Amino acid sequence: MSSLEFIFATLSVLGAIVAWFGHLFGWEEVIEFDAGHLRIRNEVFAWERTREYPIAECSDLGPQDLTGRPHGLQCRLGRRTIEFGDYLSEQQGIEVVSALEDALPDIVQTLLPSVDISKDLMKLV
Repeated sequence: MSSLEFIFATLSVLGAIVAWFGHLFGWEEVIEFDAGHLRIRNEVFAWERTREYPIAECSDLGPQDLTGRPHGLQCRLGRRTIEFGDYLSEQQGIEVVSALEDALPDIVQTLLPSVDISKDLMKLV
């Protein structure tokens, strides 16, 4: 093994260990909804990162992985998809959406997937 390969392998293992400890001891994600914004705040130890998105541009809130075991949430933001709550179970994701429906019923129509019956009617013709 060359010295460059050894350094790369060592850094990879150390990175994995740091990520594991970060998740185990201090990784926190807070998801906040209000009438105007969706905020996702990640905190690892003392470092904090907040992403903020306008609710008016968010749509199709739902589980991240519809093909396998659902986890976390995702929503469309224009042409791109943002994912958050990776460690939420399917049941916890449903509870987040239910709490959102109870707390902010006005924005739920924007966030939840819309049902376009015109597509279904076209299939029947």
